[in-house]
Amino acid sequence: MATLRRALPGERLAPDSPGMLHHQRAEDGNGKLNRGVERHFTLPEGDFDRWHYLTQVVQARAVATGIEHWRSHWPLCAGTVVWQINDCWPVSSWAAEPPSRGGPPSHCAGCGRTAPRWRGWCSTWRSASPRPPVSGSSRRPGSWACRTADRGLSLIWTDDAAAVAEAVRYLAALGHRRVAHVGGPRGLGHSAIRTTAFERTMERTMGELGLGSGPHAETSFSGEEGARATRSLLLARERPTAILYDNDIMAVAGLGVAAEMGISVPDDLSLLAWDDSQLCRLTHPTLSAMHFAVWFTGRRSVTTRADRRAVTGSAVQLSRRSSRPRANGERAIPFPT
Repeated sequence: MATLRRALPGERLAPDSPGMLHHQRAEDGNGKLNRGVERHFTLPEGDFDRWHYLTQVVQARAVATGIEHWRSHWPLCAGTVVWQINDCWPVSSWAAEPPSRGGPPSHCAGCGRTAPRWRGWCSTWRSASPRPPVSGSSRRPGSWACRTADRGLSLIWTDDAAAVAEAVRYLAALGHRRVAHVGGPRGLGHSAIRTTAFERTMERTMGELGLGSGPHAETSFSGEEGARATRSLLLARERPTAILYDNDIMAVAGLGVAAEMGISVPDDLSLLAWDDSQLCRLTHPTLSAMHFAVWFTGRRSVTTRADRRAVTGSAVQLSRRSSRPRANGERAIPFPT
């Protein structure tokens, strides 16, 4: 109303007043507004303020319905274009932001329907951090989808320790006896779990499978540090014949370093990435990876009660071109001088 009163000072406001008709640029504009109101409310006669308000309520409901409809089609539809945000001239329009301060109901409806949907927290926190507050303390419904060393918390967790053990045994079964691990910071819960599992698995399988002590490189999960760690491992005299990476980006970087150093993958070196992604399928050779059902975990995170704990299982190893059985006699890789 503030916009109308400022644009039409001193005029008796009515849907058919001269000023309103001058500012109504839509064909059969008032007729459309009246028909829209009549579908939901009793059309007010002689009460302009109520008529004006109800037309905006109808608009807000229409915007909300449209946004909710398209949002329900996720992931086929990932957004909605709303016509229109503003008008530079105070006409009767669908503008959600009029020239004056304060928006009509459609502005609030649009903001409310496009707000993030809160279902829970997906979190990887530091292993030394205190336990986060339980879901109930936030007064919002939801459940935890977490990777954490704290088994006492109500959560959905992934058995990364079992997955690491499977990965090491897979590489050992291919004939590799010098296996290295490029991981993340130990301060992160899932990194600590994976690193500890790697060290323990290597210790347990030393006698059983003849594995040597496996070197571990700690990084920040970046491609740059993954490349640096790979270069350091491959420059060692007791260089590994297989490397397990804690994410796909570092594995891709490691593949590049091997090519740079003239080391053939997988003839001289096998690589295994964590967090299978499109990157693993686009490299040459394609990267073997530990695959985890992220979509399934997300679904479980919103259907599991906050006071329950569920184990979603461990990652599954997918063999591709970057890993292969070792030949009976290991190829000698010239040591750079």
